[in-house]
Order: sequence, then structure tokens, then C-alpha cells
Amino acid sequence: MNGLKSLLVCVLIVLLAGFVRAQTKGSEGGVSPKSAPTAEPTRPEKSSLAEVQNGGKTDASSELCQCINQGNAASTKKIEQALAGPLHSAGLDYADQPLQDVVTQLSEEYGIPIQLDKTALEEAGIGTDSKVNVTLHNISFRSALRLMLRTLQLTWIVQDEVLIVTTRESAEKQIDTCVYNMQGLVDDSDPKSVKALIDVICSCVQADTWAINGGGQAEVRPLPSGLLVVSQTPAVQEEVSALLNKIRKMREKAPLTKVGPRGYEPPPANPSPRPPQQTKKEGGSGGGGFDSDTIKSIKGTTWFHRSDTSISSRRV
Repeated sequence: MNGLKSLLVCVLIVLLAGFVRAQTKGSEGGVSPKSAPTAEPTRPEKSSLAEVQNGGKTDASSELCQCINQGNAASTKKIEQALAGPLHSAGLDYADQPLQDVVTQLSEEYGIPIQLDKTALEEAGIGTDSKVNVTLHNISFRSALRLMLRTLQLTWIVQDEVLIVTTRESAEKQIDTCVYNMQGLVDDSDPKSVKALIDVICSCVQADTWAINGGGQAEVRPLPSGLLVVSQTPAVQEEVSALLNKIRKMREKAPLTKVGPRGYEPPPANPSPRPPQQTKKEGGSGGGGFDSDTIKSIKGTTWFHRSDTSISSRRV
């Protein structure tokens, strides 16, 4: 009995010593591991270029098209962002306001450089004090600016990192060269497919302005690397870019098709299952029929019939 009591006392001592040791480690380490705050992972900073292009979001159109005259300057990207964005809450609401005053106000409000092409306006007999009358809301700044200037027979271009308000005649004299990525738009390894895309552009986007149609100096030239080089006025380049963007979105839902002898051929439908091959029976020895699953000699003189029980041959 005394031995049993001694054993129990030893066990209690060991357990008590382990508990004290654990408490001592906890007090030395401070906060327990469970309650220790964990450092949040550092989030990668967004690219400044992406922020300039679309308010923090990457712009897919920048990957589709790059223009030589516009470059990649942050100011040019900011202009494109402002044009693509919506009008501010006040919209465009002017009554008999001088054109110069309107341009100055818009430049300050949207934070982009806007200038009047005074030389071109003077040649066209349009004064910088021409009255602006417009009321527009809930549309993009691009569309609003186009509608406002149309009433004065004016337009705008982006040149040298500045949005310039000028005459249509002056804008048509400026030819921009842009490079478009047509990979994913058509089968760029197929010359017929590439030619079909060029035909669509020259037929559907300001057809009378292309040299191939006898209307101007604008050109479209393909490159073997899946690129398309287009020389056109800035206004038409916008329409070309919009068309190719729309085709790209549609291609995401429809597979590419090959160009056949008769033009584009739709993707083949799921082939219908073949009906089971019919067999014919022929009489043979023992009254049993033989399947017509036969092997015919090249000269067509001998048929070999195979059944489950025998193989026979005959001349035909």
C-alpha cells in the first residue's frame, strides 16, 4: 500500500512540474501564438500605366492598337481616358457661350490640354468667339464633344499630346499610322482570311476615304506576324478600332472558321452517327449463313466468307 501511494505522489509531482514549465514558457514568449497578430501580405501596387489608361483597370484597346503620332505619353493616355469617360454631373449646358470660353472651361474641368487651331478656324471663317449652344447629359465626353463641335462644322484630333479643336478639312489632312493586333480576330496564317478582314474595313468604315476605293491616300497593309498597319485620319482610325474591338468580342463567343472556295465556311456540325452496317447472308455448307463481312481480292475474283464455325471460298 505504501508503495502505491509513493507511485501516485511521483506521478502528481511530474504532472505539476510539466504544468509549471508550460506556464513559464508562455509568460516568457508574451502573447501566445494563437493570439499573435499576423502580418497582412503586401499587395502589389498597380501599374501607373494601367491607372492612367482606365482608372486603375487595364485597357484592352491599348493592346489592340498602337498609333505612331500619339505615342504612349501619360498625357495622351489621360486624354483618351477623359474622352471615354462619362460627362460630369453638370453635363454640357451652354447658351450663347463663346467657343474659346467653352474650350477653356472644359480643359480645366476635365484636366486635359485643349486648344483651338486658330489658323484653320481663321481660314474657314470661323471665329474663336462663335456662339456655342448645347445641352447634353448622361453620355460620354467623346460623344458630347463631337456633337457640340458638329454644330460649328468643327471636329477634334489628338496631336502632340494635346486635344486640338480644328476644321474637318484640316483634320482630314492629318494621316495617323496605327498598328493593330489581329491575332484572334481572323486566322492570320491564312491569306484569304486576312484579305477578308481588310475588305471589311475598306468597305464598312468610310469606304470613300481609302486609296483602294479611289477616294484618298488611306492604306491597309498586313504583316506576316499577325499585325495590320493602317494609315488613316484620326477620326477614321477611331472607327476602325471600334470595329476591330467589336469583332474581337464576337470572336470570344464564336470559333474562327476557315475561308473556303466559296468564302467563309461555317464550322462543321456534329456528324450524325453512321447507321449500323447491314450484312447479307449467303447459303453455305451445313445450312448456316455467312456474314458479308468479307475480304475481297484486288481483282475481284474471289470472296472469302467468314462465319463463326467455318471459312469457305468460291469463285464469282
